[in-house]
Amino acid sequence: MEPNKIYESIVELLYNVIKNEKLRYELTKDADFKNQIVNQINNILFLEKENAQNYNNVQWATTFAKAIVKITNEKQRFEKPEQKKSEDIYAEYSSFISYVTKTFEIGRNELVESKIKFTEQDVMFISIMNDEIKAKYKLIEDEKIAAEKAVADAEKKSKSNNQNNNYSNNNFNQAGQNPFGGNGFNAQDNYFSNMPVHPMQDPRFYPYNIKRKWMPIAKYIIAAFTIFTTLFLIVTMAMLMSTKIDFSGSNYVSDYTNGAFLSWQDIFKSDFKDTPTALALAGVSFQTIMSYFFFILPSIYIGVSAFRKPRSMRDKYRIGLWPVIFTIIFFTFEIVSLISYVDSNHIKTSFGKILKIIVDPEKAKETNLNAFWNVVMNNYGSRINTLTLMADLSIAFLSLSIVVGGVILALNPRLDRNKIAFANMEFQKAAAAMMQGQNYTMDQSLYENDDEVINSKETKFSKWWNDFIKKFKKKK
Repeated sequence: MEPNKIYESIVELLYNVIKNEKLRYELTKDADFKNQIVNQINNILFLEKENAQNYNNVQWATTFAKAIVKITNEKQRFEKPEQKKSEDIYAEYSSFISYVTKTFEIGRNELVESKIKFTEQDVMFISIMNDEIKAKYKLIEDEKIAAEKAVADAEKKSKSNNQNNNYSNNNFNQAGQNPFGGNGFNAQDNYFSNMPVHPMQDPRFYPYNIKRKWMPIAKYIIAAFTIFTTLFLIVTMAMLMSTKIDFSGSNYVSDYTNGAFLSWQDIFKSDFKDTPTALALAGVSFQTIMSYFFFILPSIYIGVSAFRKPRSMRDKYRIGLWPVIFTIIFFTFEIVSLISYVDSNHIKTSFGKILKIIVDPEKAKETNLNAFWNVVMNNYGSRINTLTLMADLSIAFLSLSIVVGGVILALNPRLDRNKIAFANMEFQKAAAAMMQGQNYTMDQSLYENDDEVINSKETKFSKWWNDFIKKFKKKK
């Protein structure tokens, strides 16, 4: 990788690290993490001195060095390495990203985000560390340690109870008796059947950062427009495939060859003597029809996603990524397939390519494609102009659908990682309490108001499917 790209990547990485409140806290207590940050700053200092690198006309080593000192409130020595290859610096950059993602559970995309513009003042402004931040993350750490310890103790106690239960059950089985009056009692299965429901499985839990009130209506509009675009495209392609240009007349061939021949068979190559002289504007074949059938799938996919009754608030206030992505991909292919029909000149060029393939150049050296095409336009001009207009409108509708799809993807709610982390912690506490025979109610602020919760009814198909699965499990 080029030194300038490496320099930009490290600068963006350092900014993203400092921007993250949790990582700023870790800088104050994790010496290894701090030393690796210092190493990254030393590397960009090396690139500045040895390769005169900068990012947005600024050399950033001094700014980040000041930021680290401000966050840790400790003096720190920064120095340029003596000699270092660009490959080694990039390797250390990649290794540092892996270290942070694994050690502190930070997403890689969050570390390498590159679409944010920032200044030296911005870096110093976000380099904040105070007692309130430290107390916040110290409390989170203590709660996590306590929850993990409780789970470990509970598992240890559960193993002990299971051993006692197995010993008792063996004695009962040997005596041919069962005090529970059934076919045996599996303590572990019964134990875990009462486990609390994780918030992610609860319809009241909304794991995203925002609820856009206009999203349900936007989904309907997008789906309706996508379906309309697909139907318009189908009509356009059907007309293109059904429109045939018959150029068998002598006036066509005479204009194409300046009057030298009276029949196409006189000038066709030997392998093309049986070539039909009536061609459809769009080829008709089983493969072509099947390809356009697949182009219909995105509108079906996104239509079902938008118009079906939402099963939860996650469905209501967010549109699925894959329906939109599939629509964008397939619509892009459709635009490419329609480029050949945007105007009569493109269609003329296509005919010229066909004639160049099938006509023997030795027998028709003098060609006049323009004169040939003038005859075609005199006979089929209005039809061709109508079809090119429809092709242009199809491309416009497809392009607009792609743009709207991209905007929706950009505005789609993102996962609230802090909320999910808190939900995981609450679930761990509830599980630990249950294992110790205690009761713990998860923080109700995790859940939405009951008035907003969507309680979807079980459909006949889902009921049949669930019953089938239960019967299948019993047979096993």
